[in-house]
Amino acid sequence: EQELLNKFNIGWAYYGRGNGVSFVYDRELSELFSVGLGSEFYFIDEEREFSYFVVGDLHLKELLELKKGYDIYPGFEVGSFESDFGAHFYVGVSKSITPNIGLYTEIGTRGILGLYYNF
Repeated sequence: EQELLNKFNIGWAYYGRGNGVSFVYDRELSELFSVGLGSEFYFIDEEREFSYFVVGDLHLKELLELKKGYDIYPGFEVGSFESDFGAHFYVGVSKSITPNIGLYTEIGTRGILGLYYNF
């Protein structure tokens, strides 16, 4: 039986609402599903924007029989974005570098590129 993982992501938000930094804590519920909490800080011209949200991901690595270390996951986030309640959908791709560290990108209404740490 595989141990369920906690994951911490930190990334650069490179398009969407402007330049920003994304932080997400994620917990596997099973090999297929994970949920988490996130926040993002954006730097838009002279303004600053703060968002917080709940995330959910469907991990397809086992279903698609991907090479070890790779994952593709459609996901959603629901929360407060620029003081407005909203929902966004995205597709993510991740690749482990070591058993605990890896790279990921998420593309949808905005783009994120970053590192994750499993614990």
